[in-house]
Amino acid sequence: GNRTVRFTATDGTDASTAVTRTLFLGNQAVLSLDGNNSAGNAPNFNTSFTEGGGLRILSDGMSLTDSAHTNLQGATITLTNPQDGSDEYVVVDDTLAAGFGITVSYGANGHSITLAGAATLDEYRQTLESVHYFNSSLQPNTTSRLVEFVVDNGEVASDPRTATIGVAAVNSAPTIRSGNFVETGGSGQLLTALDIASNLLLTDDHRALIVDRTFPLLATFPQDVEPTVPAFTGVAGATLYDFATGSASAASDTNTFYLAGRVRDKLFAIAYDGTLIQTLEDGVGGVDGLDGATATVVSPDLRHLYVAAFDDDSVTLFDRDPTTGELTFRTKFANGQNGISGLTDPQQLFSSPDGRHLIAYNAATAKWIVFARNAVTGALSFVGQFDSAGGASVLSAAFSPDGRHLYAGTADSVLNVYSRNPATGALAIEATYTEGVDGFAGLDEAESILVDPDGRHVYIASWPNSSLAALARDPATGLLSPGHLLDDDDFDVLTFANKAAISADGNLLYTAGFLNPRRLGVFEPFGMTRTFVENATALNVFGGNGAATIGDDGGTITSLTVSIQVVDTKGTSAIPGTPDGASELLAWSTSGGSITATPDANNHSVTFTGGSSLAEYEQVLRSITYRNTSDNPNTTPRAILAVVSDGSSTGSMFNRINITAIDDPPTLGGVEPAGLAYTENDPATIISSTITPADLDSTSLSAATIAIAANFQSGEDVLAFQGDAPSGITVGSFDTNTGVLQLTGTASIAAYQAALRSITYRNTSDAPSAAPRLVAFTVQSGAQVSNLVTREIAVTPTADDPVISFDAVQFVDELQNDDGPHLGLNSVWDVATTSDGKWLYVTARDSDDGLTVYRRDADTGELRFVTWYEQDAQAGFTTLDTLRAALISPDDRFLYVFAEGSQTLNV
Repeated sequence: GNRTVRFTATDGTDASTAVTRTLFLGNQAVLSLDGNNSAGNAPNFNTSFTEGGGLRILSDGMSLTDSAHTNLQGATITLTNPQDGSDEYVVVDDTLAAGFGITVSYGANGHSITLAGAATLDEYRQTLESVHYFNSSLQPNTTSRLVEFVVDNGEVASDPRTATIGVAAVNSAPTIRSGNFVETGGSGQLLTALDIASNLLLTDDHRALIVDRTFPLLATFPQDVEPTVPAFTGVAGATLYDFATGSASAASDTNTFYLAGRVRDKLFAIAYDGTLIQTLEDGVGGVDGLDGATATVVSPDLRHLYVAAFDDDSVTLFDRDPTTGELTFRTKFANGQNGISGLTDPQQLFSSPDGRHLIAYNAATAKWIVFARNAVTGALSFVGQFDSAGGASVLSAAFSPDGRHLYAGTADSVLNVYSRNPATGALAIEATYTEGVDGFAGLDEAESILVDPDGRHVYIASWPNSSLAALARDPATGLLSPGHLLDDDDFDVLTFANKAAISADGNLLYTAGFLNPRRLGVFEPFGMTRTFVENATALNVFGGNGAATIGDDGGTITSLTVSIQVVDTKGTSAIPGTPDGASELLAWSTSGGSITATPDANNHSVTFTGGSSLAEYEQVLRSITYRNTSDNPNTTPRAILAVVSDGSSTGSMFNRINITAIDDPPTLGGVEPAGLAYTENDPATIISSTITPADLDSTSLSAATIAIAANFQSGEDVLAFQGDAPSGITVGSFDTNTGVLQLTGTASIAAYQAALRSITYRNTSDAPSAAPRLVAFTVQSGAQVSNLVTREIAVTPTADDPVISFDAVQFVDELQNDDGPHLGLNSVWDVATTSDGKWLYVTARDSDDGLTVYRRDADTGELRFVTWYEQDAQAGFTTLDTLRAALISPDDRFLYVFAEGSQTLNV
């Protein structure tokens, strides 16, 4: 029977008014979530949910009985211990409930459901059996969730029953990215039949689809780093301009592509191999909502397909067959119905990654139309209209992997960032980035926007810029910063590229061209390339433009290891090696954090541990610098490899460092500190026997110059080479005008050392200048000239015996035989002069045998004829035949003449 319980309270003096509660014992409804006890925990139920999985039903063979009532009045379903905020929720088939007259209302974040209204036990059972749990978190908390069911028959609530959900996270490998891509195999293939690409897809299960905007053509092929694009094929029943941007979507469970045909008002289901599976047409077979079909989207759980119809002003829902991929029309959500407004001429359609909201874009009004989606039924309910920032016309949009942000490229070269409320779906503008402002580039006519699966970069294909821009993304705020820009100067396949798609793991990116030459671009992630120049300061490896980012679905990193390696011959991999040994090293900073660095002996490798966040590891990674102190560095490109671990798996990336060596000038040294002493009339003397050349980055020299750099005396100073020059060296002629001696020719450093130590100095003058000579040496290696070294030569003149010398001869007079008084000058043999220079005696032979006497003018040097003593012409002069030498005695009193013909000495 029934019982009444009365409650009163007292403060010690007065008692309160009594209140009562009647308990209807034995009249409760009895609920079992597991009527078959399949989970072994009846009447409760156990199940599991794995990260990335679909909806999980929370009962099996549910039973619901009430001995005293045929109807129930209400029920509540409550997620009692939510861990992941709005990422997890419970949902019921509200369409089914409405059919039973049961109203459905959801609590905050979808963590509770309240059912109200009189309905039979079986109707409530069916409704409760449709309750599901879902979690869209990329990092779900693994605490088991408890979902409590309570039903109420209007008299008393049932005992609660609990569905326990074991939650399992899936560990994805951490990532390190720079946002940079490099062209890989298969890139550059001509898309010969393509006019303009309207859709380019890469599916989760590694398929690719290219759709033509003009002609009803498509190509499908396996996604690969070296794909082979087949011939484009037509789609039966499609026509020109049928396939607009966004008209294609894919479902990997059935290997099916879906294409909306705007002109023919059709919907095509196409197998991955291009085979047509199904064609649905507006107004045929009960299908509605395909008039001007422009865009399709498959729900993330693959349960439903949605089509935006431009001319129907609607979004149409289709159920998907998970086995065949075929579609069944469910209903149309049209503008003006059920509170829907703004849904005029929808052109684009997007689903949030968690599947809770669907967003249509209306270009005519520049509005986002947001719907809430029932994950069980696919039904949509209108949330509201939200302005496109600045009234801009949206060309493309993409959600971040966590669904928190929506990125929209516009026709006016602007990229808008919206935040999304994951519970309500409401959009709010967070940031606007403009082409050419604050370092942002590549935003013109952004027809393709992609978000890296790790959420750390946003990629934009811009056909006017022929570029692929990578923008760094803050996963917490969704805000962007300029990153790396690739264009057709880097890869000509980007010329007029208007469409792009990225693979589910982020390791492959395709582009398709807008105008001739229309080619497929195939890219894979690659580190940045930086250059270290010999003798430069330390080079930052992972910061600056293309700064490295670290991603991990669990948000936890256990270690980061960075090491110096070398790039393999293909330029694609890092292999162990430090060609310059201890001369090359890494440096870093861990200041301001909890990270500990453990380097190896030479700082060729370092491991970081103990960090508290991805951001902290990222900060340390961006502080890494590379330096090489060698004066002759090995120019093999280095790979600075970074490997990050989350304790279960690793991710890696290397940045390439090109090494630019500098041709260092050779050096000279070793010259004797004391000067060289040279005395007049010394022989050629070695200038330096200890001079020593060297070159840090060459084993040979090409030239040497030896010059008298100070006090050179032309005509007396001589530089020369002693002995034979070493092989390869040519000794030039000493330049008597400049005092320079050149050695040329490529030869070893040892050969040039021997040559320099063979250079001599000599002074040819008998009255040399006493000014000290400074001899300078330099050597050359190619265009590089060494330092200058010198040695001073102290030249000492000596006192020589005096000599008479004539600095010049000036013509005074000419005497000819028989000219005037002059006789006896025919066949002159000798001349003798008195010591006082006043008398001159001339001997002659042959026809003029005799002796002529002249008087000499001491001032002018002129001669005056005095007499001629001819053979046999005067008494006593009979032995003057063929006179030879004449000699005057020192006292000038006697003249001695030898006559060869008479063989006499005449006095």
